[in-house]
Amino acid sequence: MSQAKLRPSAGFVLLIISYSLLITTFAWGFATPELERIWALMQSMQRSQFAELAPKQVQTLKTALGHYPTLSRAFLGRAAIGFVEPTRDGWVSIPKSHVITSAQLRGALSVDVECQAPAGAFPISVMFERAAGRQALQFEMAGKQRMVLEVSAPASPEIIPVITSSGSNRGNQAIKLRLAVQGPPEPMGSP
Repeated sequence: MSQAKLRPSAGFVLLIISYSLLITTFAWGFATPELERIWALMQSMQRSQFAELAPKQVQTLKTALGHYPTLSRAFLGRAAIGFVEPTRDGWVSIPKSHVITSAQLRGALSVDVECQAPAGAFPISVMFERAAGRQALQFEMAGKQRMVLEVSAPASPEIIPVITSSGSNRGNQAIKLRLAVQGPPEPMGSP
C-alpha cells in the first residue's frame, strides 16, 4: 500500500476545516454576551421572590467587573459603596449579601454599618470577607458601628461578601443592614 492512499485528500481536509469553522461560529453566536448576563441578573434581582445571589452569579459579576470596571456605576450610581442586592429604603435583609465598591474608590473609606433586628436576635455578627482579610463587627443591640475599608490603587470594583449571623436561634431573616459612607475617601496612610 502506498503513502498516497493513506493521506486524506485536500478536498476532504477543506471540508473538515469548513465544518469546524461553522460549528465554532454557531457556538460563538449562541453564547450569551457577558453584559447581557449581568442585565438578566439585575432584572432577576428586582423580582419580589429574589432570595440571594448564587456563587455562579457572583463569579459572573466579578468577571464582568474585571472586564468593565465602570459597570459598578449600574449598581451604585455615584456612591462609593453599596449593596449589590436590592434594598428597601437602603436596608438589605438577606443573610448573605454582597457589597460592591466603586471603580474610582482609592484610599481609606469610613463606612457606618447600621444593624436592626428584633431584640431576641442579638448578638449579631456581621462579617465582611475580603481578599485582604476579614473585617467583623459585633452588634449587641441595634445601632451603628464604623468600619474603615481600605482600597489600594489601582482600584477596580470589588465584590465583598457580607455574612450576617445571629447569636440566638431566632434566625437571620429579620436582621437588616444599611451602609452609610462618612466623608470622602482619605489617601492611604493618612492619620
